[in-house]
Amino acid sequence: MSVTAALPAAAERGIIGDGRTGANLALGAGLLGVIVAVPPGLGAVLLGRRALKRGGRTDRPTGAA
Repeated sequence: MSVTAALPAAAERGIIGDGRTGANLALGAGLLGVIVAVPPGLGAVLLGRRALKRGGRTDRPTGAA
């Protein structure tokens, strides 16, 4: 059994606490995912803006619809 399957099972069966423990584990895992995902996303935004600034013109050509 993997860790991701063992923690919810233990929380449901009361081995490591009541139902609130399972909710806290889910909340902690969600926050960890946000902490891991946000910095690369912000880095990508900054790199994209930098590339647009370097490219010079950011508006559409005259013939574009």
